[in-house]
Amino acid sequence: MQMDLNLSTVEPQLIELAKKALAEGNIFGVMGYMPNTSRLAFVVDNFPVLKERGVYEEALLDAYTGTRTNFSRWSFDLINYLFELADRKKLLECGEPLPGDGPFTVYRGVSGRGAARRIRGMSWTGSIERAIWFAKRFVFEKPAVFKATVEKRLVYAFCNDRKEEEFLVKIPPGLKLVKVWPEHERR
Repeated sequence: MQMDLNLSTVEPQLIELAKKALAEGNIFGVMGYMPNTSRLAFVVDNFPVLKERGVYEEALLDAYTGTRTNFSRWSFDLINYLFELADRKKLLECGEPLPGDGPFTVYRGVSGRGAARRIRGMSWTGSIERAIWFAKRFVFEKPAVFKATVEKRLVYAFCNDRKEEEFLVKIPPGLKLVKVWPEHERR
């Protein structure tokens, strides 16, 4: 039995076009009719249906990497759960080929205080320059860049379509992170 998708995140005037894309089996077409900041909500609302249709991983990757902002207001546990639901091999295939076999040196730019800072977040970059840009992107307190070395088995996907060298990574609690920028505030 095939379930219907919840299309409440689609712009109302575009619902018929989204239904047409859905009938054609084009999940990217469906998601193209909603704001990129609503796509993760679409995945949350529809994960059983997306899994049933075999498009969960591509929808999740597009929703997570295609937003114009970030997910600091989302529960990290929920985001982690969504990635744990994914077939890791399929998720890797939805991205670009990894730039080698690993281990990978990755960087994460953060700013702000408290839970929004998310030092152990999911999005990392292979470029320290890009990580510094992310740390300074919004005018929040305490911008910083952290570095980690991760094995291939911890990488969910790699995307470079926006030239960000983005690694989506599961950072286990014991993995050592090193603050590398700004240097004058090293711990």
